[in-house]
Amino acid sequence: MHLKSKLFSSLSLSVLLGLTATASLGQSVVLPLTVVNASGGWNGVNSAVDGNPNTMWNSQGPAPQFIEVDLGSDRMFSRVRLLPAQSDPGYSVHRIIGKTSAGQEVNFTTYGNFTKDNQWIEISNQLEIPVRYVRVLTTQVNSWVAWREIQVYDGGDLSESCYSNEHGYGWAIYATLPGSSKCPDTQGHFLVKYRDVRNQPSGTLINSCSLYGLQGWTIVSSSKFSGQCDAFQNSERFILRKD
Repeated sequence: MHLKSKLFSSLSLSVLLGLTATASLGQSVVLPLTVVNASGGWNGVNSAVDGNPNTMWNSQGPAPQFIEVDLGSDRMFSRVRLLPAQSDPGYSVHRIIGKTSAGQEVNFTTYGNFTKDNQWIEISNQLEIPVRYVRVLTTQVNSWVAWREIQVYDGGDLSESCYSNEHGYGWAIYATLPGSSKCPDTQGHFLVKYRDVRNQPSGTLINSCSLYGLQGWTIVSSSKFSGQCDAFQNSERFILRKD
């Protein structure tokens, strides 16, 4: 059967019949971090990742300043949480930059908003790109750059297959790429890319070509002819939020 037909049929049956699946979901994982680089003052740099909001790292200077953490291996992350030590509240700007073990840099996002001392900043990531290092580069803030805590949440395992039924409940198909030399024996030669989203916390945003197996997620938006989901009708791609 054509891959597109198999994928669409399983989705249609799930929606039409109201089928649900159950699974015991574990807690979302906050990755253990090691600080490997920082601008400004180095003293107390590990206080930014010690789990204690009453300690802090202070760069000893105004923006721009950065701090970089090691995730331990190349991992996708779903969000970065930052707890500032900020003497004066106001508008601040922070860039999230990743780097792979091979040294390739990835510009994930830029966050700008009103921030104040001891109030968490939440920055989501939907890019399915594993990196080993995450750098927080502050380019604007009213006080010296300082952090009480930095947290990085695991985004889940990524895998790929030539088949749409490789994984079941809680795995999102975030892309189906045609013409792959890895899949010479399937019609369309689609390479199916998966992400394990079973342990993601409430509010997490993900990309998905399908709703199948993703009970507990709500559609935020969708776009047709995305170019990322060609094994599906209209190449429609959804942005979903965890309930």
